[in-house]
Amino acid sequence: MICYMDRFLGRGECQYHIFTYPCQMSYYQYLSNQFPGGYYPYVRMVSLYEDCPFEHEFFLQITQSFPFIEKLVLINRKPQQHKQSSESENDNCHLSIVKYSHLIELKIKRVYDDYVEEFLSEQKHFFKIIFVFILLVKLY
Repeated sequence: MICYMDRFLGRGECQYHIFTYPCQMSYYQYLSNQFPGGYYPYVRMVSLYEDCPFEHEFFLQITQSFPFIEKLVLINRKPQQHKQSSESENDNCHLSIVKYSHLIELKIKRVYDDYVEEFLSEQKHFFKIIFVFILLVKLY
């Protein structure tokens, strides 16, 4: 059995995740930085939501835990704190590249520009397929 709790301080809410492991669910919604990891070969859709920033290492954990992910939704209004500059390749040379071997849809909504840069940087992310649908909704 897997059990963990997310706290969303900005909204004053908590969310509990309780499920058996190994689990055969095909989607995982509202995943946060509190995600404990694991291996979920049946999950094809993941949505990420958090009041705290997602850093590059978190996206590495996502691809390791969900190797067959086809759809990824990202919602995060907090800018990354450990953002590497796209202007300096030296900043990015120590990063592991996040590989999405099966991703066909990426929705980036209600995010800061650093997440768009995070996903579009060749030094940070690799998409095996030729076409990835990106839905971007700008915060004003």
